[in-house]
Amino acid sequence: MPPIPSEQQFPDDGPSSQFDRLEQEVHFLSLAWKCHRQLYGAGKETIDLLNACAPTFFHLTQHSQLAGAVTTICRITDPKKTSGKDNLVLAQLENEPGARGLPDAADKMGAELADLKKLSQPLRDRRNQIISHLDYKQALGVADEPVPGLSRQMISDCLESVWRCMNVYRVALGMPTAAYEHLISRSDGNTLLQSLKQAELFKRLRREGLVDRDGNLR
Repeated sequence: MPPIPSEQQFPDDGPSSQFDRLEQEVHFLSLAWKCHRQLYGAGKETIDLLNACAPTFFHLTQHSQLAGAVTTICRITDPKKTSGKDNLVLAQLENEPGARGLPDAADKMGAELADLKKLSQPLRDRRNQIISHLDYKQALGVADEPVPGLSRQMISDCLESVWRCMNVYRVALGMPTAAYEHLISRSDGNTLLQSLKQAELFKRLRREGLVDRDGNLR
């Protein structure tokens, strides 16, 4: 993934096929979720490190990343049309294998999308009533049917289902399967954790008087 752009550096990506554009969404989601799990799903030692360095920041980041994952999964699994306007969603890919004379692939794609729709429904309820809109009764905790809670496992299950859908399509069109769960970037959550560990070590050495503030040994 490229470095963070400034606010003046968000160029238009230009024309793209519907599959390529959806795959961009899946790549971004997969990398973002990988970073989230590295930071917040690696155990107590890592959480203690985050709390020691910047607890408020990492608390806010955790909630932001969860909301972002839910929103992206819902966005690419929404209906094909909303209010009469087309949406670029995974369901748009469903008919293409059949149109190419591959009915078995079309059936498999339809089955995977049906499973994904079922898995993502709790996320969609949260997106619709808590994240993108703030339902009055849900917000005050007095709804007759409260929105289900959110867990990392729910998101991981949906993401794995997304990967299966994408790979069914890839195979149907003669492309190799993609290891979306193993995407590599130049930096990720572990890169940040390593820097935080080094910073904590430097702070300890400073407290013990072993280095000066410029990092030179005394």
